[in-house]
Amino acid sequence: MTVMVLASAMSVSAASKEKPIEEVGSQKGYYEVTPSTNFEDVTDATVKAQLEMLNKGEAVSVTTDVDKVIKEKKLVQKFFDMRAVGQHPNCTNGHTVTLKVDAMTDKWKNITVVHYSTARTTWEVFSGNTLKVDYDKSTLTFTVEDFSPFAIYADIVEEGSSGTSPSTQGVSSTWMLYAAMALIVLGSGVVVYQKKRG
Repeated sequence: MTVMVLASAMSVSAASKEKPIEEVGSQKGYYEVTPSTNFEDVTDATVKAQLEMLNKGEAVSVTTDVDKVIKEKKLVQKFFDMRAVGQHPNCTNGHTVTLKVDAMTDKWKNITVVHYSTARTTWEVFSGNTLKVDYDKSTLTFTVEDFSPFAIYADIVEEGSSGTSPSTQGVSSTWMLYAAMALIVLGSGVVVYQKKRG
């Protein structure tokens, strides 16, 4: 069974405005998709605190796999919940989930989905062979055993990171400007000196 959901990516920037996450596609109505704010389904107080810290972009140690992700990547989608509505008969283990993330661009590299299973009380990481990324459709597809909090991390390719380095970008033009100004100043000095001598 494949579930299509729309996830409007939430930036961790304070200037951004979080958008609601909606379920779409043929399975609409089977699942409820909402931002995770108070993590009411998480009974472990330690894990709940970790999730809250991760949502704020704060440093926290979870597991080796998750720690590697949060240390090397940026949080591009805060935690959101996916859960079955009622006791729908198609809601069984082994869901293939497709998330449509509107804000996803080709600047997002090495995308990784971090999941905490409240049913199995374990952390999971989806990337590489366990995560299908379609940049043309802005979708992420992976198979989960159960739902609960998910978040999306990625390496962000900044402007100018390929080709000319951001740290050296514009150096040539700046150098030329300084050189021109120096010549003008020197030229003015020479004129003044000649006038004084005359």
